[in-house]
Amino acid sequence: MVQDNNFFVGRRIVIGLNSVKLGFLAKITLLGTVFLLSACSSLSNNSQDKNSIDAGVDAGAKDGTLSAEQVSPLPNTADPIPQGIIEGQVSYRERIALLPGVFVRIVLERQGNQSEPPLEVAEQIFHPSGQVPFEYQLKFNTEDIRGGFRYVVKGQIFSEDERLLFASEEGTLLEPLGAKRYIDLLLKRVALTHQTHMASVTAAVSRVYQCGDFAFGTRTGIGEIALYLPSGVTVLSQVTSASGARYKEGDILFWVKGEQAMLAYDGAFYRNCQRRSEREARDPVERRPVDFRAIGNEPPWLLEVVEGHNINLITEYGQKRLQLEEPEKTVTPEQITYHVNDDANRLAVMVKREACSDTMSDKVWPNSVSIWWNSRHYNGCGTFLAEPKGLNN
Repeated sequence: MVQDNNFFVGRRIVIGLNSVKLGFLAKITLLGTVFLLSACSSLSNNSQDKNSIDAGVDAGAKDGTLSAEQVSPLPNTADPIPQGIIEGQVSYRERIALLPGVFVRIVLERQGNQSEPPLEVAEQIFHPSGQVPFEYQLKFNTEDIRGGFRYVVKGQIFSEDERLLFASEEGTLLEPLGAKRYIDLLLKRVALTHQTHMASVTAAVSRVYQCGDFAFGTRTGIGEIALYLPSGVTVLSQVTSASGARYKEGDILFWVKGEQAMLAYDGAFYRNCQRRSEREARDPVERRPVDFRAIGNEPPWLLEVVEGHNINLITEYGQKRLQLEEPEKTVTPEQITYHVNDDANRLAVMVKREACSDTMSDKVWPNSVSIWWNSRHYNGCGTFLAEPKGLNN
């Protein structure tokens, strides 16, 4: 695992303290020298803050490699920041009981103009007991509050398998540093076909990034991130970064800030990577970029295809879930068929290039979809989220 400069300095201090034949004065002298060297190193690192991230990227892109130091400089330490508190209750109108294992997420979001995407400045995640209403208490750093922006509080309720069940429609506007900081949040139920995997939970965030024709999935945990790459799943450790978040393991380096990311992988450097939320799976178990998605009604169902990996089908209001590996694909000029069998399941999905109307939303999709799963048959509409191969343009 990669070790940052602070760990290296700390290791030298431990070695000094464990030296058995040094006198007390020699130990003090040695420790003083180490701390002096550490301070000089910190001053040197701080001087590197003037170099932009793009300058480091350009230097690394010339030979297809990127060092951790080129992505972002080391941060400065800071004194503790005063905290503010927003509190209230979160509930919903529907007479629906929550199953055990659900969790609640409350966020404070800063909203600017169109050129600057919304930024979450604080969040609270907790597992409630019983049923709504639930009390929440959201703490935030007052120095994160800036003039000229709107601030809203939003709430979400997720199932145990991280499906979004209830959510705020637009959020509740407030002045974070004002007198009124008690905000009740009334959430709205999310339809099954729109239930996405949780998108912004600090302890477990699944996202998809695309760099030109290259796409990959990520799963962020505390102090680490898993990259779902063509070669397999690789876990990277978080290392020091003054801007954004940086992760490294061996020759693989990943840096992310907001919706933008950079990746050094397999001897290549991908600089302009953008988050593709539409390719993030609504199936809570899937982590890789979704290539094709389809939905249907009566009863509601959801299908997602990750070509070369999985085909996922959720039916019966989320009660039944099927995941089959490595679907085969048959291509004709006007349609694509996915089919896969195992000991217990026979699945075939036929995708035609023809307009399809969603009976529930009046939305027109570019493809009609027919599914045969054992003795069951489903009809619906779908769309390719990545450029389909094989259909006539």
